[in-house]
Amino acid sequence: MKKIHLFIFGCLLLCYSCTKELNTIHIDFAHLTVRFSNHTNESFDNATLYIGAKNSSNSFIAIDSVQFQNIPSNISPIDRYSTDMDNFFTKNIGFHEGYFYCKINGEQFVRIPFPDSIENSMQLEKEKLLAISENFGFLLKLSNGKEGYIEGYNLNHGIPNPTNEYGGYNYVKIDVKSSGISGFTTSQVIN
Repeated sequence: MKKIHLFIFGCLLLCYSCTKELNTIHIDFAHLTVRFSNHTNESFDNATLYIGAKNSSNSFIAIDSVQFQNIPSNISPIDRYSTDMDNFFTKNIGFHEGYFYCKINGEQFVRIPFPDSIENSMQLEKEKLLAISENFGFLLKLSNGKEGYIEGYNLNHGIPNPTNEYGGYNYVKIDVKSSGISGFTTSQVIN
């Protein structure tokens, strides 16, 4: 009987850990999974991702932020790279100290995880964003002074061209490249 209880407890623990959302920002029922990558051979001490909206004067007003520490360059210290983030067996080849070093579709980059201090997820109040504008976005500031704005979407209409009409997962892709910081939001699955 004791073995059965331990087995059930183990199964429940496994189910809970497999369903935990990582790198996710919640706005009402929308889930935004952040894909933050450094495509340069430059490391940064830190970066701050501000979430907010531009007001009628086109000034960005943040309602919350996430602090990232130690943004490594795209050069793997172990000289191993993942080549397919969707393949369970090859995904972890480039994993080192919490970062995924990748070479996919001719691009070399390192995926930056959400900080553990916020338990890999944050909840935002839609009303605070709507008080500024219907359209929200993200502003990433690097420790070297570079910054870039990433357009979100209209909060009243939702993400354009959703793949799942009942919500599902949406993505915010943020890339640091030698040409600058860029990104977009999408409902399409991305690496």
